[in-house]
Amino acid sequence: RENISIPLPVKTRWNSQHHTICKVLEISLTLLNDLLRNVGRADLVLTARDIIILQEFASIFALFAEATTRTQIENSASISLVAPSVLSIYYDLEHEQANCKYLGSLCRTLIISLHERFGGLLERCEVFADSNMKIKKRSTSDLYKDDIYLIAPFLDGRFKLKWVVASNLSESTKERTTNIIKALLFKAALQLHGTTNNTSDCIIESSITECSTTDDDGMSNLPNFKRKRLFSGYEGQKTPMQKKRSCVSESIENEISMFEKELLDDTRLIFLKKDSYPYLHRLATRVLCVPATSAPVERVFSSSGILMRPHRSRLSKNMLSILTLLKCNRKLL
Repeated sequence: RENISIPLPVKTRWNSQHHTICKVLEISLTLLNDLLRNVGRADLVLTARDIIILQEFASIFALFAEATTRTQIENSASISLVAPSVLSIYYDLEHEQANCKYLGSLCRTLIISLHERFGGLLERCEVFADSNMKIKKRSTSDLYKDDIYLIAPFLDGRFKLKWVVASNLSESTKERTTNIIKALLFKAALQLHGTTNNTSDCIIESSITECSTTDDDGMSNLPNFKRKRLFSGYEGQKTPMQKKRSCVSESIENEISMFEKELLDDTRLIFLKKDSYPYLHRLATRVLCVPATSAPVERVFSSSGILMRPHRSRLSKNMLSILTLLKCNRKLL
């Protein structure tokens, strides 16, 4: 006697329905139909055609289900999953469309939906640069043109540039895309370095100005002739900004080149080697903290045991902070 169980799908989680179908497909057709007849549900008996349709359905949505699960994690970077996931799903749908016997129209519909929702990201990857498809963009399309979706995967040790190199993009497109990503990384790291150092530069500059003003006031009563001063060749002179910037630029370029060649594929790589990549580490701290979905925040409500329907619209900042604190520290309570 075999122990067979089929999990019930949860209405609020579509991927649980996919999981249920996958469990059904693990049971042999003969045994499944016998079980249905034994429980008086002969109307649900499946034919060979039904099984093929279910198999195609499970295959089409396999990457969708995996992406849904992966992007909802809490203790690891998730924003870096967006671009690699969208690109993989897009090309997988094209493959499924060419091979599906019954659900080709479903694949076409999903491809159009990807164009509408993530068109901005697909455009930046030049996925359909030569396509004649006329797509009606949704409000989210242009949001995915943001640089963060191309920068984040590089800073994640699992991906770097592998998600581009291993894709079905043409070789010329791969080269252009990787160069664009490196340029965006360089620009973002340089800008971040500039903003974090502006305050300290202003303080140093103001102190130098005060010192030089005091010195000039003391010398103003002397006769008007060319004065000689100790250390006049270098004292009080600031290092040319261009020279400083070139040193920083060279360091950032070296970090990008070295990090790309790292063999370790741990998502925490940039944090484990923060001393080796100080500029990229600072950028990663800013970029990888962005969640890919709202799931981590929504779990605050489910963990608290409150179904936030009437409460949600009246949720104060203080209440949200308390719920988040309780969720993060529930193991200590």
